[in-house]
Formats: sequence, structure tokens, C-alpha cells
Amino acid sequence: MASQPQPSVNELLKHFDKETAARLGQLVNSGGLSADHLKEIVRLTSALPDYRDAEELDSLLEDAEDMDADAFRAWVDQILKEAKEG
Repeated sequence: MASQPQPSVNELLKHFDKETAARLGQLVNSGGLSADHLKEIVRLTSALPDYRDAEELDSLLEDAEDMDADAFRAWVDQILKEAKEG
């Protein structure tokens, strides 16, 4: 089975307003975040739009920068699971 192509950083950034996309793009370019981190941020903010709030996003980005992509993915999975369970 062939793996699905990974979306490009530019494709992922289209999910955000211009200012947020620029900020996220800078973090990716500086090495603070990877494309995998960005993919998880898109997944989280799509499912839980409250994370797009400026303060929530700041906190989310701090956490993302402190974790490798696999740990961040697991953390996002947990947040989504807890939200689904209510």
C-alpha cells in the first residue's frame, strides 16, 4: 500500500489567517517547528477552533516547540480524545 503524499508547509499554512500563517512559517523556517508539528496544529485547530485564539495558540506553540513531532502528535491525540469524551 502506497503512503499518502505529505502536504507541503505552504498547503498547511493555508489553513490559517495571513498573520498566523506568517508566524508559523517563520517557526518552521527557523527550525522551531517541523512540517509534522504544523500538520498536528492544523488537525487540532480544525477539530477545536478555540485553539486558534491568540493566547491558546501561543501556549500551543510553546508546547509544540518543547516536544519532538511524535510526542506532539501523541499530545494532540490526547487532547482530541479528551474533547470527544467531554
